[in-house]
Amino acid sequence: MASTSLVSRLRRAPRTVSGNNDLPDKIGRPCSADVLSSAADIQQLEDAVHRLMPERDPTVEPRFFLASLSDDWTPRVVVVRRGDAIIGVVYGKERRVGGFSTGIVYGDGRLGSLVVAEAADREEIIIIAITSLFALANVRAVRLAIPPGDVEARAVGRAQRLVPFDLGYAVASPFDSHACLPLPDDYQKFLRVLGPKTRHNFRYYRRKCDAAGHAYVHGLSVRDLQRAATDLRAKSRIPIRRQAIERAMNVLMAADRPWAVGLRHRDGSWLSVAGGWFSGHRAILFLQLNNDRDHDVASLSVVLRAHLIETLIRNGTPELVFWSGCAAPLSRYTIPIPTIEVYLDTPALGWRLIRSMVGKTQPWMPRSIAADVRWMTGVELSPEPPQSLPRQRDVSPKFLPD
Repeated sequence: MASTSLVSRLRRAPRTVSGNNDLPDKIGRPCSADVLSSAADIQQLEDAVHRLMPERDPTVEPRFFLASLSDDWTPRVVVVRRGDAIIGVVYGKERRVGGFSTGIVYGDGRLGSLVVAEAADREEIIIIAITSLFALANVRAVRLAIPPGDVEARAVGRAQRLVPFDLGYAVASPFDSHACLPLPDDYQKFLRVLGPKTRHNFRYYRRKCDAAGHAYVHGLSVRDLQRAATDLRAKSRIPIRRQAIERAMNVLMAADRPWAVGLRHRDGSWLSVAGGWFSGHRAILFLQLNNDRDHDVASLSVVLRAHLIETLIRNGTPELVFWSGCAAPLSRYTIPIPTIEVYLDTPALGWRLIRSMVGKTQPWMPRSIAADVRWMTGVELSPEPPQSLPRQRDVSPKFLPD
């Protein structure tokens, strides 16, 4: 789609934007909302979160949300009250570029961690959160990553009728969607699901690593993982900033059940490390670094993941989730967790023109900033939610008995 049609392809909102002072009357029950940006204030929401969601995922904990923030983001957490009681919390964060606020708030609902509320209140809470964010003077846009067809998607449509905004949709890219790898109850069954080449590589490179005297280490502490990851940062072909490692360690320390594993060279140095946390019956893989500059033909990532998958299967873990997707070869055997991206923008003429103008220059921008520009302006948007999402596999892996 040509960049000149960027704005015209959105579901357009009226130019006149009303305030949200009468919003509680419109949605049926009186309530109030505050947007928190102080880490201390957000941390104090812990008791309310525990009350609203006794059976909760660690990713909805205030401490987890705060640990996940990098210097590029400012918290924008909406707290909804009915009377004096907190009935909902919606986690958002505002993007900063070069130390300046963009006025674009992002909410990550890919694993159901966008909103904390009782099931009957969730849709109402999301509507109030969206309208409360747009009521802030400096907020120009809201970006959401959410499951298609769920309560979040319904809330977006209702919110636009209350406080107008331009609305567009896109299917999340494979590396913006988490990917799930189902695990059987036996490692040999898992290997038989793989294609011949991938199965050969899992066996061959693991045997080669073992024969060289290198060792798989399970049960690393988060501190050990941090030291190993810091050492491997300069030895990885995939660039990773020191701040990104620090953020990953903060996230793991905020999780209730973190885990870490590694491959150790026979001389004691680290070849590869990975870490994540357990969430219910799932294991989440959040970080992996490999010394592929010195060992570029050793397939260290495959070797470590082979060991990790066998360990998880032995411990009865039925799913391994790759945070923000998985590369080949395992990408052919994972199931993407369905995600759509929702673009909500103020209908102010000035903001529409800025997005259109910046969008026209995006094809000539350096790759390092092009992704940010696409996220800020929106490219190839649809005025309606996608009806079907691409899959990396048509069916789940079939684990056959011996």
